[in-house]
Amino acid sequence: MSEEEYTNISSVSSNILNRRYEYAAGLFFQREDLEQAISDLEENDFPMKQLTIVAGKSGNNSGIADVITATSQYYDFVISNIPDDIANYYNHRLDADNYLVVLHGTGIFLAAAQYILHRHQIHDFAIFRPYLVSSKTFPNNDRAISVST
Repeated sequence: MSEEEYTNISSVSSNILNRRYEYAAGLFFQREDLEQAISDLEENDFPMKQLTIVAGKSGNNSGIADVITATSQYYDFVISNIPDDIANYYNHRLDADNYLVVLHGTGIFLAAAQYILHRHQIHDFAIFRPYLVSSKTFPNNDRAISVST
């Protein structure tokens, strides 16, 4: 097996294993709602290292404990597999000084988090699945794993 073939197979294996992890994102229009949601997530043992808060233009994310924070100019939506049109909408809302919550985890964790976040007035919540591998990755390999995109 050539190094290129090994690299391609490793890439596919890694993508397949990581498909069980998803991203979710939604907006909070009020900081108080955001803080209550974070507190509720903590009380329910959501892994806080899998939560990122993106603050709007003012960058007012100080004092939000135990979470990763970023300002809108530094957040890369591509990493979270958020489509461009939705990322543009989120950026528009961040320009209005709203807060974007981005979570990463298994479907079960995200479903539990979604329930909690909806109790605290999250808006435009959506779950994003990682990009899937297609047979185009291996054009000359009939044993390639094929998943529709």
